Amino acid sequence: MERTVINDELTAEQWVENARPSALVSVLIRSSARITLQSALDSAAGQDYPNLEIVVVAASGAEHPRLPDHWNGRPLRYLPSTELLSRPRAANRLLAAAQGEFLAFLDDDDQWHPWHVTTLVDALHNATEVGLVYSRAMVLDETGRDRGAFGVRAHPLTFAEQAPFAIHAALFRSGLLQLPSVRFDESMEVLEDIDFFVACATQTPFAFVPEVTAIWFAASGESGHGVGKNAEAGARERVIGRVRDKWATYFDRWQSEPLGQLDLAELYLRNGDPKRAERMLMIASKNEWKDQALLNRFLMLCHEAGLLVTGDESGVRHGERIVLVKTAVNTDATTGHKM
Repeated sequence: MERTVINDELTAEQWVENARPSALVSVLIRSSARITLQSALDSAAGQDYPNLEIVVVAASGAEHPRLPDHWNGRPLRYLPSTELLSRPRAANRLLAAAQGEFLAFLDDDDQWHPWHVTTLVDALHNATEVGLVYSRAMVLDETGRDRGAFGVRAHPLTFAEQAPFAIHAALFRSGLLQLPSVRFDESMEVLEDIDFFVACATQTPFAFVPEVTAIWFAASGESGHGVGKNAEAGARERVIGRVRDKWATYFDRWQSEPLGQLDLAELYLRNGDPKRAERMLMIASKNEWKDQALLNRFLMLCHEAGLLVTGDESGVRHGERIVLVKTAVNTDATTGHKM
């Protein structure tokens, strides 16, 4: 497949303008008229944040029931459709209609804790150079059983494999939409959220709030990327190659950054793929480490992967896996991409 090169980037002046804080949050809901829609609307309206609007698009087409102008005291705008809308088309309709300067997606089968929006807005107010912030989501299966929390601090390189957070765990500045590349790719029926967040990552650093503020009902939906009935073998692999190819220029750049290499190696280890973790650590071994914390993490991951870590090639048996570490560094310097 031919690579698509994305060239447009925000100027420094545009980013400063877009970084100004805003009061209004637009909650964007793609609705297929599931019975869970009411719970999602209650969740949005029940936020302790004082100023938000709810925007709902009828992704199920003309059969979707109309909605009122307010929901539990919150303003609600309903976007009807005469035809069925794919997930990315529905998302783009919502982006075009949103009026807030902070935007957040909440699908009609998921929910938030009441403090979700306030937590993420506060994080963006405290990091004006950041355009997107995300938290962790509690994962529930089809029986309502707690399957742990989803969401980790991660370098954008990890999007080459999977999203490090759920779509409804993120809040972002509407200024990112100034560029036409920061939209949902309507040719992608699944993984459209990963593609969108890669587009965002090309323009801004992300910030991670290590707190559970969202609830992901991972067995509902039809993406194939959840659990139970919403888990389809090979669903990710069929599409992720298109994401990698589309953003290859950026993935190549990010793979040269030590932090990205370590984050991806750790992702492979956590997902039970030691061979690819080893390959990424061997790439990382060629760095001349300029940050003691990154060096320590590298050594820890090498140990976990079963690699021999040494600064001396003497005495190494033929065929033995080895990582040679360049440790003569200035530990006051820093490397990597903040995320």
